[in-house]
Amino acid sequence: MFIIAQGCFRLNKLHLEWCCGISDGGLAAVLRGCSELTDLSLEFCGKVTGEAFSGLACKIEKLDLVACDAVKNEGLLAAATACSRLKELRVTSNQKGASLTKGVEGAAKFCKGLEALCIHACGLKDETLRSFATSCPLLSSASLSCEPAVTDGGLAAFLAGLPKLESLSLQHMDGLSGVPRVGASKRLKKLRLGYWWNAPDLFLRGLSEETTLEELRLECCPHLTDATVDSIFAGCRSLKLLVLLDNKLITAESIRAYLRHGKKSTLQILECPGATKENVPDDLRTVLQDVFP
Repeated sequence: MFIIAQGCFRLNKLHLEWCCGISDGGLAAVLRGCSELTDLSLEFCGKVTGEAFSGLACKIEKLDLVACDAVKNEGLLAAATACSRLKELRVTSNQKGASLTKGVEGAAKFCKGLEALCIHACGLKDETLRSFATSCPLLSSASLSCEPAVTDGGLAAFLAGLPKLESLSLQHMDGLSGVPRVGASKRLKKLRLGYWWNAPDLFLRGLSEETTLEELRLECCPHLTDATVDSIFAGCRSLKLLVLLDNKLITAESIRAYLRHGKKSTLQILECPGATKENVPDDLRTVLQDVFP
């Protein structure tokens, strides 16, 4: 890291993965020596705490802190303060019960130009989402997973305050009782719902009212039925792609719905035991290549 800092003054992209020997000292040297750095990834760099950012003003626009489990609130706040130009941020934790709420809220406060956000198992709360809705109006892509303290109210505030949001992924969000409702006044084009164990089929059917959706991915939704898939095809007038992954109740009837609505969008079925290449009726075999990639 010290050699890079001394010899790569114009470096603008640095991606490091599983570099367990890198410490804050080495990172600090690079941040000071490579002042043109705009893209920094530190995936699984377990010794980095984030303190290397303290007192600096960086040009970094893309920061990846995936599984940097030594990073705590103080280090994340230091990174957010130093990287006020940040456009993309990824923060994930492998630590059970991790709480990076203050650090993530710092990113909302200091990085007002943020456009893409990915957060996993960081102990977020409803107030954290409200802080992004208030401070980051340019946010267009968000991925949230394993954040059980987030409730319907927090998500509703998040969606209401982000007029430019086009892509949303929600996985393992056990605190949510219903599917997100966006409405035609918003710009949401891509929605991914994963591991919605408790979402009733009736709630999922509400997705059919989201007329702006172009891409919808439903993964591990055990109560999803063919009837709801039919409603989605009928109601989501802008839909171009529907992906069904590991949904136990889905059968060949979803393929019939796809054909019934004129194949206006693409349907992909993956790992749904009730609808496989082997058990599809003969009259549907003409679309096997389309539906089972």
